[in-house]
Amino acid sequence: MPDGRNLSVYLSNELINNVDRCVEIKNQGLERILWKRNTIIRQAIEDYIKQCLDRHRDEELQKERIEHAQ
Repeated sequence: MPDGRNLSVYLSNELINNVDRCVEIKNQGLERILWKRNTIIRQAIEDYIKQCLDRHRDEELQKERIEHAQ
């Protein structure tokens, strides 16, 4: 612990360090939230594309069945 003259400097530095740590922790949390959100969005897009492709494939198969039946 510093003497009286350096106490305010010491406390100021500790406060700055604590704020920096809090900002770093908050940024890491935000980064994780954004990563999870982006993963969810990417998965939703992939699922939608798969559904569209499956629907298109089913429509093509249905057309082929109708053509063969005639």
